[in-house]
Amino acid sequence: MRQSFKQVPEELIEAARLDEAKEWQIILNIMVPMARPALITFALFSFITHWNDYFWPLVMTTDDAARTLPLGIAKLRQVEGGSAWHIVMAGNVILVLPILFVFLIAQRYIVRAFVYTGIK
Repeated sequence: MRQSFKQVPEELIEAARLDEAKEWQIILNIMVPMARPALITFALFSFITHWNDYFWPLVMTTDDAARTLPLGIAKLRQVEGGSAWHIVMAGNVILVLPILFVFLIAQRYIVRAFVYTGIK
């Protein structure tokens, strides 16, 4: 994150200061749009990490109703008499769909940010 903000050209910041832009305007109107790919990538990785979290909810929850979807799928695999693989695979599809949806939305912004350079 630090490097994405450090890569903003100093000339753009100086030009904004010459145009009497305040510091918060420089941050919001110049630095954040130019660092948008890094911010979106960070948000995407954070979402995927928290969505697939297994250990922390396992330690912190005791009620099965409060557990996350990965824990539910793991519990389906540990039933006596063998796993119902069709149910486990259906759960995996449900687990992957939100991640795929978020990625498809974020992909458009990441690619657009690499195609366009400078200030619009």
